[in-house]
Amino acid sequence: MLYLRQGMKGVFNCNSSRRPYMMEQRYGKIINISSVAGMGVSPPQNECNANYAATKASLIQLTKTFARELGPYGINVNSIAPGFHLKKTSASFTTREEQRAGEQHVGYREKLAVLGRGGRPEDIANRGSFLASDDPSSFISGRRFVSTADVPTICEVRVNYHVTRADGLSL
Repeated sequence: MLYLRQGMKGVFNCNSSRRPYMMEQRYGKIINISSVAGMGVSPPQNECNANYAATKASLIQLTKTFARELGPYGINVNSIAPGFHLKKTSASFTTREEQRAGEQHVGYREKLAVLGRGGRPEDIANRGSFLASDDPSSFISGRRFVSTADVPTICEVRVNYHVTRADGLSL
């Protein structure tokens, strides 16, 4: 529960604190970091818990909602959802067996990855730089960008539908 409070409240407060300034300037870029864990069920080897997945899913929805609210003020709001990315974790292993198990897990995930490797921190940073730039991303808002070369482990179902309002406008 603590993770939900900190993870969601922190991002909400950070996004909200800059809103008045950005609205006054009629310009801004907000980039939230979510996770593929918030898009569906993660594979069991990820040991992703419900608190983490729920927090990341809520960040994806928060991004969409803020994009809708702030778009009229020229503010772009997007999120990056990293998947399998490498990071130095050997310091967190307390035994040699845990370190070996971690290395085996990384090897397993790299074999599954389309590019044969896990993501690097700069892969996420490059996506963030693109979204923070003016020209290439000026017409992108309310989107979630997945940053992974993993074999798809999340099933997304897209439903196509067409709705016409009473006044004749299509949604």
